[in-house]
Amino acid sequence: MKSSTVQIRHEERIISRFCALRVSRYMLCILLFPLYFIHYPAALYPLAALLVLPPFLNLILETSRPQDNEAAQKQSSMSKIIEQYHFSFTGYRSERFCFILGLVLLAVWQWIQPDEYWYDLPLGKVPLILLVFYYVSQTLLSFCYRYSIKKTLHE
Repeated sequence: MKSSTVQIRHEERIISRFCALRVSRYMLCILLFPLYFIHYPAALYPLAALLVLPPFLNLILETSRPQDNEAAQKQSSMSKIIEQYHFSFTGYRSERFCFILGLVLLAVWQWIQPDEYWYDLPLGKVPLILLVFYYVSQTLLSFCYRYSIKKTLHE
């Protein structure tokens, strides 16, 4: 059995990742939306996947395995934090899957980009810049949320 401190740190890590994944996905969607209208019809595919897939996947996971969320809440030592950040285990799984899918879709978009965009440097690197932004924002937000959770616990 895990000790109390190890379990609390593990839960802090998972909840902070969940929140960071969600917020970074929202930020990426906000950045992709104007790109669709400005220049890139290819921006529609990652945008649609990041907007539609997480709720749909979460619904499927919640209906097929509702015991996962219940078991996670019963075993949790931070039920107040879980409610505050709207954490669910199935939501975490769907956000994590969509984060990886978003990275893959941005990498594919960069790879299939027409050659004429490479001469126009800012336009040719937009998918790559978004990919780096998505990963870095998720990492930084994870640390920020972990600090926030620790601060809330010590109050």
